[in-house]
Amino acid sequence: MPFFLPVLILLATACKKSNSGHIRAPDTRPPRVLKGPVAHAGTDTTLYLPFSTHGLDGTRSSDSDGTWLRYHWRIVSGPAGAYLNTTGLAHVGARRMLVPGNYEFELTVTDEHDLSSSDRVVISVREPVCTGALQERIIPNQVWDLSWGMQLNLYNPFGGLPHGSYVRNVYLRRGGSTSWQRVLHVDAFDGNGATPPLWEYGNYSRTLYIYPDNYQAIDTPDVKIEYCN
Repeated sequence: MPFFLPVLILLATACKKSNSGHIRAPDTRPPRVLKGPVAHAGTDTTLYLPFSTHGLDGTRSSDSDGTWLRYHWRIVSGPAGAYLNTTGLAHVGARRMLVPGNYEFELTVTDEHDLSSSDRVVISVREPVCTGALQERIIPNQVWDLSWGMQLNLYNPFGGLPHGSYVRNVYLRRGGSTSWQRVLHVDAFDGNGATPPLWEYGNYSRTLYIYPDNYQAIDTPDVKIEYCN
């Protein structure tokens, strides 16, 4: 047998042992650094009474190395009486901001690594100052939506008002009547007595919702928006 065969056998055995993974070089990579989420509570907004509700939007919050976020909203400061319709969603509604002033809300987002961050948004509520006489816009022959009870859904009803206008009142005229019935904002009704017709406005959907006091008669009512400049 040639003398170099034992040497080749030894080399092959050594290479096999090395390739089997028994001997590994140390891992010199730096440990992974987790990045926390970034909360975004939305943009500061001014409301003019009678508008007293506003949808808060936390959907622009992000997490570069995570797959989900947990949301929590809270009221930081502001006049008494305001509340959130829920606290644990990206979208929540701030309601009953009936007193002029600044209402501050805080959003905290937490990721699956239990890292979190917070952001705040301010909703300023003001009483409008009108320099001119009250004016009106009439939107005739509306159709009731019976999908979830009975309501009117008017998309962007304030879009036709002059720039800088302030909405003051909403009225309803039903069943061919010649008289107008005032519609109260949902936050303005204290729950005492018979429920009047009510309205609210969705700032995301830009839709005016009107709920009647009489759910029996199906008609094509007219809506009047009273405004000033």
